[in-house]
Amino acid sequence: MDYVQEITEKTVRAFTPTANNSAGSRILMAEDNLVNQKLAKLLFRKLNHNVDIVSNGREAVEAVVSGAYDLVFMDIQMPQLDGVAASQEIKKVMGEEAPVIIALTANAMQGDKEKYLEAGMDHYIPKPISMKDLSNYIEQYVVS
Repeated sequence: MDYVQEITEKTVRAFTPTANNSAGSRILMAEDNLVNQKLAKLLFRKLNHNVDIVSNGREAVEAVVSGAYDLVFMDIQMPQLDGVAASQEIKKVMGEEAPVIIALTANAMQGDKEKYLEAGMDHYIPKPISMKDLSNYIEQYVVS
């Protein structure tokens, strides 16, 4: 199930974000699905965050290493380099300077969360995700 089915443009426009301390944070979304990319832009704009979107794991590594991101939402199943391998490469290259990387994926089988955390990702969020939950995760992991 795609989180686009859960969150519509109407829902995004109707959501009223609470005051937050992380507005304006730089966020990277690694997502290969074009519909999900469009929705992500709407979501993050509504939450007052800048978001850059890349379409595969290789682009995610290049963007994170060359950019100053506060937070990365990483899909798992992507072309060229999957989200797990991309996250491991980012952590290897950047070490302690690496931003928080959150797996955002439809993979929700038993053991998936543990597998991603063991691979070096900082947190795991199963799709679909609500606007409120997304806002809460950003607040939790981004400090202005």
